[in-house]
Amino acid sequence: MKLDFWAERAHYSSRWNYRDLQALLFMFALVAVCACASAKLSSDAGNVTSIWVSNGVISAFILTAPKHRRLPHFAIGILENIVIGIALGNTLPSECWFDLCNSVEVLITVLPLRQFSRADILNKRAVCRLVYFGLFLGPLAAGLLAAPALRILQGEPFLQGLRVWSLGDALGSAASLPLVLLIMTRGTTRERRTAQSAAEKAAGATWLALLVAVAFAVFGQTSYPISFLLFPPLVALIFRLRMTGAVIGTSIIVAIAAAFTAEGHGPFALNAATSITGHVLLFQVFGLIVFASCFPLGLVIEERRCLEDELRLANGKLSELALRDGLTGVLNRRSLDEILEAAWSSAAAHGRELSLVYLDIDFFKRFNDAYGHQSGDDCLRRVARSLVENVRRSEDCVARYGGEEFVIVLAEVSESSARSTAERITEAIQELKIPHIDSPFGVITASFGIATVRPSSGGSPSWLVHLADDALYAAKRGGRNRIETCVTSASRECVLN
Repeated sequence: MKLDFWAERAHYSSRWNYRDLQALLFMFALVAVCACASAKLSSDAGNVTSIWVSNGVISAFILTAPKHRRLPHFAIGILENIVIGIALGNTLPSECWFDLCNSVEVLITVLPLRQFSRADILNKRAVCRLVYFGLFLGPLAAGLLAAPALRILQGEPFLQGLRVWSLGDALGSAASLPLVLLIMTRGTTRERRTAQSAAEKAAGATWLALLVAVAFAVFGQTSYPISFLLFPPLVALIFRLRMTGAVIGTSIIVAIAAAFTAEGHGPFALNAATSITGHVLLFQVFGLIVFASCFPLGLVIEERRCLEDELRLANGKLSELALRDGLTGVLNRRSLDEILEAAWSSAAAHGRELSLVYLDIDFFKRFNDAYGHQSGDDCLRRVARSLVENVRRSEDCVARYGGEEFVIVLAEVSESSARSTAERITEAIQELKIPHIDSPFGVITASFGIATVRPSSGGSPSWLVHLADDALYAAKRGGRNRIETCVTSASRECVLN
């Protein structure tokens, strides 16, 4: 038993890799920065907590970590909060109690949710669960635990302590949790059908730069209530980058607003008679309204783009199916007509040769009668696959002409090269060794007719098909399982060779 315990512990430790340690160090540094920044904002605002970001950061790292890495992330994040709080002058008992409140908030956020991926961040149901547990229930529970301590230690009324703590944590989680989730999942999945083009990204970067400039202009002054100017560039950013734009844009606005509001600047400080607590309350309500407005908009635009991409993909598949033969998978008669017309026009324009191979499976009706139609279908599929494998150029076309007949269009190919292709296919079909008791050859074979012409601008590709068909019937009359070539004379008549 003891040996098993140490073996299991060694296996557990060996699963740590460079990426895990990198994520842990990144979280350590980010939590330190966020905790210090939140404490600095609280100090500037007269010890009124306007926003607390580190809980959202810790929750995001836990949600993106493997299950066996969640506990270390949680423990290190909470211990780091305690150490930073004591370093900033808080007493050990009070800091331990407050971090117990933070721990409850983080646990309520992460325990009901599974590991997050990029697809989850763009999913309506997953985002709603994240908002409910991370931005409402978790901060509310932490506020209910912290309010009595704030009343005892700082003399704050219970409801005021509950409001300040809950709104500050909710706003901090809204600003940090989705943003860190986006950062931590950026390389975990391949960009899906919702990936932005280079033009969209460039336009998004432009709107983001404009949003930052407008935010500094709005919150850097205390003369005019012009916060409405934020919404045109923010909405434009969301339409460009969708949910990603909503997350980044709102987080930037809240960060800039928090910094200026703590210093007594911005639209929320216009009323000098209002206390700093009132300014902070206005800022918190404004920030939560921004998130509540922009996240649904980002999700709706994201969903619409996903539906458009899925519809485009489905239409592409339907178009592809419309051009393919349902049984064999090669091109159908409609595709053949279009490709042959284009090849004829190209050959006529450049004065080049165009070859067509017309083949028919020998005694196929007898095969169906002897083995059944399912075996006949399987035979057609195997022959078609053999044709595709032995037509080596990507520009050549293999199509099912009808029944057991197939056509191969060979652009810029001479009669001798077309015949070599037919000979190679003849051998390949025989090597399939599909039994055929009602054939004199004992296996499935095919007869071939080849026609090669140098098209003229006034001609028609149907003439080429007619010539190849004449050659095919000559091969059948000659005993089948053979190749006949039609060479055009000066009078445009077919001379079998």
